[in-house]
Parts: sequence; structure tokens; C-alpha cells
Amino acid sequence: MHEELWAGVEIKLRNAEFHFGKMDRSRQPPEQTWSNVALEASGAIIDTGWQRSFYAHLDAFLSATRSVAEIIKCCFGVDQHPTMTAWFNERPAEEQERRRDFRRQFQAHYDRFCGLPLGTARHISEHRTGYAPVTVAISGLFGVTHFGGPTKSVPLSETRKIDDPALAFLAKPKPTTDSP
Repeated sequence: MHEELWAGVEIKLRNAEFHFGKMDRSRQPPEQTWSNVALEASGAIIDTGWQRSFYAHLDAFLSATRSVAEIIKCCFGVDQHPTMTAWFNERPAEEQERRRDFRRQFQAHYDRFCGLPLGTARHISEHRTGYAPVTVAISGLFGVTHFGGPTKSVPLSETRKIDDPALAFLAKPKPTTDSP
């Protein structure tokens, strides 16, 4: 029985981990196919859609993460949603008391967790503005720092930084001096 109750917590944690990984993946440069390398070498900027992907996965990460505490509170304590009242009232008196006791002991931890910045960002995203209050800062090739977020994209031309010296030539196309 307890394994079944913990299953929801495990699933939400895996979902949060999945979306966190997708956030990281969305920041990666385009796949280095022969055509992408040729396009970038010619000076083209390839839009990977990283900003849309990053913020969508951030919202899902915030939601999945925040739901863990709620699931614990409801599965092991007292779920106060009206649809659960009849179910709770059918439990034996000792189980009802055990669940009330768990809820009392867990409440301080629950409140502390919900008050963390990620919990606040989730609440703002899901119940107020529709997006998380986050800002990204990208240092451009010419020393200009661009700030963006869910409602203000950073310029596509400044979304790539190549740290590998062997591939640095892809970051800034250089004119050739060869004559035909």
C-alpha cells in the first residue's frame, strides 16, 4: 500500500528531472550536421528555438517540483478537498488520527518548501501572470549584455557562445582573402 502512495511522488520527481534536463538541452547549440556546420560557417544563424523550449520546460519543472509536497501531504495526511471528505470519514478512527498527526507534523516543512523562490515562481506562473518571473543574461560577442525572459526574447545573434577553441571559427565568420 505505501509503495502505491509513494509512486506519485516518484513519478513527479522523475517528471521534474526530465524537464530540468530538457531545460539544459534547450541551451545547447544546434546539432553539428554537415548542413548546419556549412550554414554557420557561411555566417547563418540557426535558431534552435531554445528560448521557447527553455521557458516551457521551466514552467513544467516548477509545476512538477511543487506538486511533490502536495502529494505527500494528501497521500499521507489529510486531503481537504471536498471530494475526499467522504473517503476520509470512512477510514478507521486510528487512521484518521494518524493522518491528522502527520499533517500537523508535516505542515511546517510544507510551508517552508512552498515559500522557497521556485514555489513562488510557480505560483506566479500558474495563478497570476502565466509565466515565471525569470531573467536571462547573455553576454554578446562585442561585450554587450542582453537581458531577456519569457516575454522578451534575447537576439538570436547572441544566443551562441562557442567555448571550444577548435570550433571558435564557427562563432564569427571571417572573410576569405582568396581570389577566384
